[in-house]
Amino acid sequence: MHHLLVKQVLGLSVDELGISVINIRSTGFKNVAVLFDDLRIRKRCAIVTDLDQAFFDITPQPSDTQSMAERKAKAAGSQKSGSERQADLKLFTAGNSWLATLYAKHTFEVDFVAAGNHEAVVKTVPKVYTDTKTIDQAKEELQSGQLTQMGSRVLTMAKQEGKGWFAILLAEYLTPQVQIPAYILQAIHFAHGPFPRPLLARVLQYRAECRFGSAPLLASQKDAFRLELERFEREEIGLLALKAAVDFMLPGDAIKAFLAETA
Repeated sequence: MHHLLVKQVLGLSVDELGISVINIRSTGFKNVAVLFDDLRIRKRCAIVTDLDQAFFDITPQPSDTQSMAERKAKAAGSQKSGSERQADLKLFTAGNSWLATLYAKHTFEVDFVAAGNHEAVVKTVPKVYTDTKTIDQAKEELQSGQLTQMGSRVLTMAKQEGKGWFAILLAEYLTPQVQIPAYILQAIHFAHGPFPRPLLARVLQYRAECRFGSAPLLASQKDAFRLELERFEREEIGLLALKAAVDFMLPGDAIKAFLAETA
């Protein structure tokens, strides 16, 4: 899924960016990350994992049903494990400039809807549920604006379908305006290093194509933006001026979050 998000927003795959993704199915990050240091592989390695922070009140209450008590206990255990994992990785990476650890505050699915992507999840609802009442309830929860409801529903859907299959369903509804969660953007920037001007220009040319396409009425806007990109490539303007041009000429574009991490 991370690969697809990057391709949609940047127009380039992680492979094209020169980044290798190693999927570690448990939490044995250190077995691989230990290779990256001054004496072994002198390449930057971003460890991406979840903090598993609870997104609902996990305080036990006398009125809790058995299922709610079990749900709270499980969430508390996950949160505790996430905190312990963070402390362990902090010690492990200390003093090693080749390593950085980036965390989903909760878990990918929850952070995905929290980033503003709930409508993409809404579109998967009829493929997950067949009962009309359940479909309506799921859509209502996902559109509630309340992370407690949105997070609970998206996790329920992902667990029911299996996270891998749910990711495949969700991928059908991703667009170039999908919002990449901040921790993933930060991992890309750390692993890649500074983006050279030609590469940034290539990414922004793709964004212009997404925004303007070949519509004749938008041709002048597209040309004006292309001229700003050319000025940037010739070093006539700097990154701040480029960001200002993006804000003005591509307002609300998903690339803004990526540029915010660019220095």
